[in-house]
Amino acid sequence: MKCPSCEQEIASNWKYCRFCGSKLEYTTPAARVNVDTEKVSLEDDSEFESALPKKQVEFDKDLYMKILTSRSERKEIVKQKSELIEEIDSLLEQLKSGIVSREYIAPKIKKLKEEVRQLNERESKFGNLPDVLPVEVLVDELDSARERYHKLSQMKNDKSVSKQTLTEAKKQYLDNIKLLEDQKSTVDGYLRSWQKELHDQLEESRRQIELLYIKSQTGEIIDEVYEKRKADARDNISKIEKIIALIEQILQN
Repeated sequence: MKCPSCEQEIASNWKYCRFCGSKLEYTTPAARVNVDTEKVSLEDDSEFESALPKKQVEFDKDLYMKILTSRSERKEIVKQKSELIEEIDSLLEQLKSGIVSREYIAPKIKKLKEEVRQLNERESKFGNLPDVLPVEVLVDELDSARERYHKLSQMKNDKSVSKQTLTEAKKQYLDNIKLLEDQKSTVDGYLRSWQKELHDQLEESRRQIELLYIKSQTGEIIDEVYEKRKADARDNISKIEKIIALIEQILQN
């Protein structure tokens, strides 16, 4: 299976592409269940126990900010590289078919490869920064846990497994789902708190623009300084608005 945005290979249970960050939609979504109504999955006990999260949920605001602010640029880089590579492949196919000469495509391919190199340089500045948010990984794990429990619930008439074993497995999987849901709820709380902070920053930035206008009209600062500071403030407002929108999108999933 491939991501429709960047065409990288992805897992069927991912809710977000871990290469470009795009939200993924599936024809058959993972079964969504409420722990109270008993529902979701099957896996071997050892794997289940090792997958069971036990750590206290941490929220690194700086990490979230870096990932979110870089996401659109990374997505665009992946898209541009894919288009350039397709163009190079197309030229090479034309060469093989005798449609064009080597002399014709050589400078074109050289130019395209240079553009790819420049995109690789831009991409390298992100270093080891993850492509996906910790909460997105958590959502993937939760969806997988629900899907596994859903499979388990369909085994109630399977004669290969005793009722007692199924009951025990059912409890394990429900406990895991509850734990993941609690972690997701905790992270959502952090995100809402951060979103409120950003709204406050947004209002402060807008107020600063108004104060700059007053200073320009009273002669405290010259027009050139006013325009520069106003542009900087508007850039900051745009950045904050995008982050707020992305957080809201995450909270709705």
